[in-house]
Amino acid sequence: MDETEIKILNININTIKSKLKTLGAKQTYKGLVTINFFDFEDQKISKSKSILRLRKYGNTVEITHKTKRKNKGKFKVREETETKVSDFGSTKKIFKKIGLKCINECEKIRTSYVLGKVKIELDQHPKIPAYMEIEGKPKDIEKLVKKLGFEMDDTCNLTSSMVLKKYGANQKNLKFKHR
Repeated sequence: MDETEIKILNININTIKSKLKTLGAKQTYKGLVTINFFDFEDQKISKSKSILRLRKYGNTVEITHKTKRKNKGKFKVREETETKVSDFGSTKKIFKKIGLKCINECEKIRTSYVLGKVKIELDQHPKIPAYMEIEGKPKDIEKLVKKLGFEMDDTCNLTSSMVLKKYGANQKNLKFKHR
């Protein structure tokens, strides 16, 4: 399934949360997200501009494969295949046994909302300003962007790793100091 999204960088989290509440958005998650990216020794996945991600948030664990991104105007579009699994550690072990290696481990604090058919993610990484990701159909995204007080010119189609690079954050092992 294609994933269509935009990002708005350098947001005020509390202002956005207040606006989303006023619009009737339903909060679906708030907390730490642990992300591991995997590839083969020959970097077959990275070379194809794809990603293989194992992610844990709350009690949910997901495996996601995303293909090379295609930009359609302001929107970032990727084919995404995702499935839930029951155990983060066991899945990581299976990946390693079939020849995959973890190429990056990182964390973020995420607050997730849904409003109609649109998903909104407010992401906070260590060392960079917070940003918002809006996913849905282009028309729905554009309507929500305006309702939140932004213009499409305020948006970008960067990947999360591109956002980190933009702010000069070392993408490798970017974690909070809670351990």
